[in-house]
Amino acid sequence: MRKLKHNQIVIKNDIYDTWGRIYIAKGRVITLNSININKFKKIGIWEQIISNADAMCDQEKKTLFEDEVKEMRKIYVGIKACNFTNAIDFVQNIIFEEKVFNRYPYLLTLLEHSKLCYTHSINVVILSVILANAVNYDVQTIKEIAIGALLHDIGFIFIPKDIIEKDESELNEEEMSIRQNHCNLGIMTMKSANIPFRSQKIIEQHHEKLDGTGYPNGLNVRDILEEAHIVSIAEELDMRTSYFQGGATEIGEVIQDMVNLPEKFSRKYTELLKSIFEV
Repeated sequence: MRKLKHNQIVIKNDIYDTWGRIYIAKGRVITLNSININKFKKIGIWEQIISNADAMCDQEKKTLFEDEVKEMRKIYVGIKACNFTNAIDFVQNIIFEEKVFNRYPYLLTLLEHSKLCYTHSINVVILSVILANAVNYDVQTIKEIAIGALLHDIGFIFIPKDIIEKDESELNEEEMSIRQNHCNLGIMTMKSANIPFRSQKIIEQHHEKLDGTGYPNGLNVRDILEEAHIVSIAEELDMRTSYFQGGATEIGEVIQDMVNLPEKFSRKYTELLKSIFEV
């Protein structure tokens, strides 16, 4: 059997165009890059493709996830073991029992486009679930937070890799504008994917700040979904403590920085982070 790349899928049934002709034959391997996705949407066959996709085997996906978790454990050594394990089990269940990779094959596209960005998404979903558990959200809400966190940067599949992986301090004005458009691109990408409302808002609002200085819409505390703010805090923590975006700042320092900026990050959640990490 041919070994597939992470962003390749096998079509299980014939795909037909709007004239009833076979456009992609059963058994064909296609690559889910941004060019092809746009083409399939324009032709009107994207819905057929994602419903027929048979991507990499479950064992490959599990191995990939487990490898990411091992690396995350090395960075976030301060998390209480029970918090970490519970979050991993919850996320693992969503990804593998509910077939998230099959429902949202864009994740495999993100992996192929930028391994750093994919790793960041795994870190953020686990951190978000840890925070959501600490707030005692119900299971359904945590599930919707997890889906949104996992897909929060999905718009990056349409943005050049060199802009994604460059430190923000090194981006010029044009590059920053392109980069910041990933929130809008993410929402456009997931419009037809039937994801929960909370998850959509997380994709849209995860860079908004309570004082209105965030993007893409400059929302303030009154308009930002609380669940999106949780993911925003998880993302800030990972951006500055992992090696993504030239991070690797000490965890306690990052958390304290957020505590000292209550106008941007809710003290309710930054104080929770302090207790979770015992800093």
